[in-house]
Amino acid sequence: MRHENGTPKNRRLHAVLYMMLALALGFAGFVAIMGPGKAIDGIVTYLIPVVAILGVVLWLYFLLRRGGSRDYNDGNDFEKWYRRF
Repeated sequence: MRHENGTPKNRRLHAVLYMMLALALGFAGFVAIMGPGKAIDGIVTYLIPVVAILGVVLWLYFLLRRGGSRDYNDGNDFEKWYRRF
C-alpha cells in the first residue's frame, strides 16, 4: 500500500533488505581483498567475539537504562497477605 504522497508503508522492510545487501557486498569485498582463508579466519578470530561482547554490553546498557532490577512493589501486598491471618 502507498500513502497519498507515494511513499511506501513498509520502510522498515526496505531498510532491512538494504542492510542485508550492504552486508553481503561488504563481505564479498572483504573476501575478494583478503582471500577466502584469511577472511574467514579474521571473521572467526576477531569479528564474532567483538560482536558478541558488544551485544552483551549493549544488552546490559539497555537493561540498566530500563530500570534493571528495580522493584516496583510498594510493600502493600505483603501487608495485605499478613493481615489476613
